[in-house]
Amino acid sequence: MKQGTRAITLALLISTVGFSRGITQQSGRNDSAAVRAHGEDQETVGETSEDVAQVCFQKLGYRDFGKWTRNGDYLESTAKKDGKTWQIRIHVRTGAREVKPSDAH
Repeated sequence: MKQGTRAITLALLISTVGFSRGITQQSGRNDSAAVRAHGEDQETVGETSEDVAQVCFQKLGYRDFGKWTRNGDYLESTAKKDGKTWQIRIHVRTGAREVKPSDAH
């Protein structure tokens, strides 16, 4: 009885794995690429746009953004958070963020 149960379990496991791989292949998606796409600290493919940069900082609580400017590999702007103005920047390829208090009042 135990051996029969193991065989059925193994058969179900193999068919499930095969089925999920079929779905992945049909959709044209690569499992590892999908995982990387959701990783916050992973490098991005291409470059971060101003809209994406702003959404990244909005999720951290920043509001009232200034104009975005490109400075080398960074997009830079100002934004407000907790009643203070901050200089914010994001690396367009890696998504690394930097924040420091703004000297402007």
